[in-house]
Amino acid sequence: MKESKIITIILSIILIVLIPLGAYYYFTSEFIYNILISIITGVIVSIITALCQYFVIKEKIKNNIFNCYFDMYKAIYVSKHKKMIFHYPVLNIYKELLVFSDKLSKNLSEYSSFYPTKKNKLYKKINPTLNPNFDKFNIKNLSKLILPLNSKRFKELIIPMQETLENILREINVKKFEKELMEYKKIYKVLNK
Repeated sequence: MKESKIITIILSIILIVLIPLGAYYYFTSEFIYNILISIITGVIVSIITALCQYFVIKEKIKNNIFNCYFDMYKAIYVSKHKKMIFHYPVLNIYKELLVFSDKLSKNLSEYSSFYPTKKNKLYKKINPTLNPNFDKFNIKNLSKLILPLNSKRFKELIIPMQETLENILREINVKKFEKELMEYKKIYKVLNK
């Protein structure tokens, strides 16, 4: 994505330089004017190609990040629905958290925009500022989730995380989230009869 952005910027600068030259040589030399028009046409085609590549990669990164959040959401959903007596299984959440962090940071590092990230609306959607309550989210409380009878801790720690993930997913793409969640619920019901 960064490469496409840089190519677009460089080619746009070249185009801005070539247009006045083309206008000058239109009146002085038809031969040089024809060469410049050919070069300008090639630069325009290259800019369009680079922009198309930029937007394709941007959409791919947006989808990857959506899927990353949604995979975490699904892990919590499964644990929530596999409750036995007063215990929620959390091993799948733990495993997904290990993968989640790497996938999310990798995709966010690939994202680049023509605007600064502080002002970019899409970047704010895919990387919201989360302020977790560190009194609750600490190693002691998270380790207690592994112990039997973790229902209270699960509701204090994991359910708010699921709600936050749902808000993030709705912010990124409401229609896609609702469609994918509905499909996932159907598949989950079929597989867990």
